[in-house]
Amino acid sequence: MLDLATKLMVFTLLLGGNSYGYEIIAFHGLNQSLRADAQPGPHDCTAQMVNKEDHRYIENTLPSLAEAFQLGATIGHFNIRRTADDKLVAFHDEDLSCRTNGQGTLKKSQLEYLKTLDVGFGYSPDKGLTFPTRGLGEGLMPTFEEIVATFPDRQFAINDKDADTKMVQIFLLSLSGLPLRVRQNIIYLGEAAEEIKSRFPEIQTVGTRKQHTTCIEWWLALGWTGYIHPSCKNTIIALPIKYAHKLSWVLRSFIDDLHSENSKFWIWDVNSPEDAKFAKSINPDAIGTYRIDKTIDVLK
Repeated sequence: MLDLATKLMVFTLLLGGNSYGYEIIAFHGLNQSLRADAQPGPHDCTAQMVNKEDHRYIENTLPSLAEAFQLGATIGHFNIRRTADDKLVAFHDEDLSCRTNGQGTLKKSQLEYLKTLDVGFGYSPDKGLTFPTRGLGEGLMPTFEEIVATFPDRQFAINDKDADTKMVQIFLLSLSGLPLRVRQNIIYLGEAAEEIKSRFPEIQTVGTRKQHTTCIEWWLALGWTGYIHPSCKNTIIALPIKYAHKLSWVLRSFIDDLHSENSKFWIWDVNSPEDAKFAKSINPDAIGTYRIDKTIDVLK
């Protein structure tokens, strides 16, 4: 016989929910995380600015997402870009030479070529002395369709790294081929949020950068009067933890006002147990981390 606590846990899992009171987002799955002191420029290779990890999982791959869910993530996050043959793949960079053994740009590469690459080739925690994941990522760049087919009942936050007209057209076409129940589990992050939402209202969207700025500035100026700017309504506002700390004195009021306008609040870049404790204290709707293996014990 199952005890009451076990029965409740099984029931919650069958419903697809969680018992945390908030979602836990694993950014890039379980990955080779960026060092806290890294300050990359726009053209720097961040694969050589990573921490020395005790695992060999590689970001934006099926194994890394599977492990993140196993650890306790309720939402998986990955980046998408378009290929030369109009496919969507999970990968962070436009340039292939930093993280992989390939050359050129992703946008000018065919999917067949991308599938031959080692996506773990370039990661080094010691500025090129060792490459712990080299040889472990061959053929592991997944397509968008492969990810949702592998995890049909999981929620995903999908970060559109291109967001140009062609990318949006390809993404909309891909979404139209998915069952409604799968689209309902998708959260879109990108500059085409308004267009995505207008075509598929069931998809949640995170506000654009401009929308975030407008919402927060208006709320800080006039929120005390009860006025809520339209940019704060029917959306998701996501703040990195460094800004959340600066606004900690008003965050709970801000979150309450967002909820009154059918909006949600996410806090992300929560990468240490200390960060996790603070994030939990403000009662967000979701907590995002690049280091789920280091934070999950506090977040659970």
